[in-house]
Amino acid sequence: HRTAGPEPLALPPAYYDEGFGIIGEVLGSMCEVSQSVQTNATLIDDRWCELFSRHRVRVGVSIDGPAAIHDRHRRTRSGRGTHAQAMRGLALLRRHRVSHHTISVVTAEALDHADAIHAFFRDQDIHEVGFNFDEAEGSHQASSIAHREDEHRSFIERMLDHMIASGGAYQVRELASAFSLIALARRAGEVALAGGLPDPRVGQRQLAVV
Repeated sequence: HRTAGPEPLALPPAYYDEGFGIIGEVLGSMCEVSQSVQTNATLIDDRWCELFSRHRVRVGVSIDGPAAIHDRHRRTRSGRGTHAQAMRGLALLRRHRVSHHTISVVTAEALDHADAIHAFFRDQDIHEVGFNFDEAEGSHQASSIAHREDEHRSFIERMLDHMIASGGAYQVRELASAFSLIALARRAGEVALAGGLPDPRVGQRQLAVV
């Protein structure tokens, strides 16, 4: 069960404590239940971390990198940047040893700063990062990275360089998924030539050693 939306932590911890309990009672005997939440981390405190630990919730934090990049678009209603608050939330997750990863929106301002963004996540001991590239969708009618294919490609290439250099310690979601699909397709082809059927778990095993 994955909770996202406007800001899931706007509801009190007790709401999720009760909800997770109900889900476990109803489904726990039929399947393995896992919980995850995507948050801007600005409301995380000790109570939230205790809840995450108690229910083994995997936390995704929406943060775009260094403050100069993050605060351009992630602001409060009064116009203040939220980076400092998000950093406090990340520090609490680390202190409580709550499993977490990050998702960043890549806008035009970020395209030329792949190294700085990587260094930020490395320094924050983040091992899994997802990048959502700014796109025209729904009410958001224009992408800031439209017609900037060269910069887009360079950003991805630099992240690939960093991911390879880390020896598997640092994973970029999009690249890891691509490697998994390539490994699965390659293995499926090898098995097909041998006259057998592909094992759908092969891609997962390959990804673990990327």
